[in-house]
Amino acid sequence: MKRNAASRIVINIAVIMVLTAILICGITNSGILGNSIFNIGNFINMGNTADYSTEPIKLPPDKINSVEINWISGEINICQSNDEYFRAEDDYSGNKEKLMLCWKLEEKTLKIAFGKSSKFGFWSNHKDKKLNVYIPEAALSEIEDLEIDTVSSDINIDFRENELSIKELEIDTTSGNTIITGVSALSVNIDSVSGATSYNGKAEKISVDSVSGDTELSFDTLPLKGSFDSISGAVNLSIFGEASFTADFSSVSGKFKCDFPTTNYGDKYICGEGNSDLSFESVSGDVIINQK
Repeated sequence: MKRNAASRIVINIAVIMVLTAILICGITNSGILGNSIFNIGNFINMGNTADYSTEPIKLPPDKINSVEINWISGEINICQSNDEYFRAEDDYSGNKEKLMLCWKLEEKTLKIAFGKSSKFGFWSNHKDKKLNVYIPEAALSEIEDLEIDTVSSDINIDFRENELSIKELEIDTTSGNTIITGVSALSVNIDSVSGATSYNGKAEKISVDSVSGDTELSFDTLPLKGSFDSISGAVNLSIFGEASFTADFSSVSGKFKCDFPTTNYGDKYICGEGNSDLSFESVSGDVIINQK
């Protein structure tokens, strides 16, 4: 009987460990064998990149309509190419394959990873690397999706001269700062824990979630729908010209400040005809709407 009881205890512990692992993977939006970054202490899971190439990336633009970047740490810079090719490079000069930028073209999705991993995706002892991605002018209106998943990289997406027009922009970061300029997207989703976010461009729908990082937004025309959640980070929204929005503001101690005349109904602020639907939730972070 004691042996059976001990066996049941071992089985129950094993089941709890498996369920806990599944829960953790669900919370982090990544499976053990998935393609997104999964971080436990110094051990990183970037998905299985064992079959990725370490050859230089130099591809014609008609081969790519989607880009996925999995990067651990170090700057990520994305800008326009000065030639007709889609290129990407990092600043690693060694010969360890494990630390080399690697990539895979899956149908028309270019997947770029920090380095070659084991078949289960786990490895550790990484160093910061700078990643530069160059998109040719011919592809600025052809790229449909851009997805970046990183732990602590600062992200700089700069298309202030020629606009990058895409369907969906998705960024998931822990502590890196994100600066986006000159992007027009149908949908923007940015998740950050402590990194600051700056977005100066166009969007039909935008969502920014942050724990403590501040959010800076600048629009000529407000998105039709915007959702901004924060614990302690402030949200500063700058609007050029006239504005028309309905803002729902929910906060424990944060304050709502607005340069535009509004009509207040409890937690709801209506400006003009109330066309854009904006939602702000925070614990202590302020919301400031500026007229530029």
